[in-house]
Amino acid sequence: MVATFIITPEFSYKTTANFQTLQTPFESGAVQLRARWPRPKRAWSLNWKHATPAQAEQLRAFFRDHSGPADTFYYSPVDKIARPYIAPTVSFSSGGTLGTRTRHAKYTWADSSDNETQQSVDSDYKDLVNGQLFTVTPPAFPNNVTKAWIYVGATAANVLKQATAVTTSGSTWTEPSGGYADDGAAVPTTNALSETVTAHFAADSLDIVKLNAYNYSMQVVIEEYLVA
Repeated sequence: MVATFIITPEFSYKTTANFQTLQTPFESGAVQLRARWPRPKRAWSLNWKHATPAQAEQLRAFFRDHSGPADTFYYSPVDKIARPYIAPTVSFSSGGTLGTRTRHAKYTWADSSDNETQQSVDSDYKDLVNGQLFTVTPPAFPNNVTKAWIYVGATAANVLKQATAVTTSGSTWTEPSGGYADDGAAVPTTNALSETVTAHFAADSLDIVKLNAYNYSMQVVIEEYLVA
């Protein structure tokens, strides 16, 4: 059974996110860039300035029992999954008899329990005519996101949740032939989407200093484990 890391850092912590990117320079001075990883590999540097002896013992034991960086465990970052800041791609497909109209779209990231982020930025508006159905395509899903909820409306300020979500990364939501749902929920005002990642300790990252009989300073780095 995979254990869960539950020792919360006492003070500030540092988060990094790195992509493996190929850079090919040309004689003209231009550089071709290509991401080799579909998502970033993240790391969290956790710090305690005044940990108790019990916390120090717990951290040492967890590090030892997982053979340092050798074994994986579950870790829930303190920060929630960031809301999307890339607008969806909007277009149309053939169908329907809905007439001339203007549509706007936003989306949220969500998990299998329908916890959602706040909404994305607004799409460019799309003017549609008879025989066209509005389509919305969110960007590729980030880590720990299983769906995107689509919000559609006649104006950017009044978009409403649609009945079906996009559940496959890169897929498209298409407006029903009878029109978009105008009775859905409004966009969320808070971010409720947390995550749990598979992680391991960075090599030689555990640092525990006994300050006095009652206090320790501690630091450890947790790295995300990307499954092939």
